[in-house]
Amino acid sequence: MMRLDRKLVVLRAEQEAVREEGEVNETLGARVATRVSAVARPPEASKYRNHVEEVGKITSLLLGLSGRLARAENALYGMPADHVERVSMKLLVFLQTLFSRQLKLIIRGI
Repeated sequence: MMRLDRKLVVLRAEQEAVREEGEVNETLGARVATRVSAVARPPEASKYRNHVEEVGKITSLLLGLSGRLARAENALYGMPADHVERVSMKLLVFLQTLFSRQLKLIIRGI
């Protein structure tokens, strides 16, 4: 139980560090966007904003899929080896399909 408590403390500290880093990145991103808007012509500034939005959506997609994959891997640890192999293949196909569908939605701008 003590080991889990220590892991929880470490994970909370890492979560706080990631949150703080995210805030710093948001501030820096806002400064860069302001600078681009001030220096670039309007069509170029618009392209920059669109690119930043697309990268954000793709990053969010990858983080979501990464979380799903981690949960699925954790579920596989307690299963017999032959069952794990079958489930792993199904999971891989599912994740590839899900990824391609979500990527298509992002590309279409939905």
